[in-house]
Amino acid sequence: MGLSLMEEEYTLDAGQHDGPGAGYSMEKSAHGESQTRPVYLDCNATTPLLERVANAAGMALRERYANPSSLHYEGCRAVEMREMARGAAAALVGCDPDEVVFTSGATESIHTAVFSSLWTLAELHRAGKIIGRPQILFGATEHKAVPEAIRHWIEVLNLPVVSKSIPVDRQGQYCLDFLGQELPQSSLICTMAVNNETGVIQDLDAVARLLQKVQQ
Repeated sequence: MGLSLMEEEYTLDAGQHDGPGAGYSMEKSAHGESQTRPVYLDCNATTPLLERVANAAGMALRERYANPSSLHYEGCRAVEMREMARGAAAALVGCDPDEVVFTSGATESIHTAVFSSLWTLAELHRAGKIIGRPQILFGATEHKAVPEAIRHWIEVLNLPVVSKSIPVDRQGQYCLDFLGQELPQSSLICTMAVNNETGVIQDLDAVARLLQKVQQ
């Protein structure tokens, strides 16, 4: 009876995870019976947490729990840890620590980047420093939060800005010919490094070369 229940639980669990990113493996139990186990294949979207990361987060929650804006001792300890993390992140991506901004997640990060860029465009437009209608480019396979954020802030800021999606080929790579034609009249390009559904890795070096060519 116990073995039967165990098999039913495994089968139900696998069914609940059915769809893209779900897989199954068959294992033999100690009694020689087959058991169905789910195999997680969706790491592009959400990756299982490394044990050392979980330990570091747990330590921070247990020992550096204070408000980093507070001036007391525990607050200063929290600030110290936060700034160490900021410095490590900056070293990893090759930027200044002041350029690292912590947010609650991807959607907030997207809105922060899009809003700050469009606010600058709005200021330039009001000052008469922008001629014509600038445009914003985003990947056709981008997460939907990106075009939605662009549309939202264009409307809120009442900007005469055009947004266009960058087409991709059959391998999911950006059409570089399209980028080469559209970049000279573009003010912002939004792109992901790795697609969260297909796992396609974009050639960001090629995109960077096109940007450098336009800037010259």
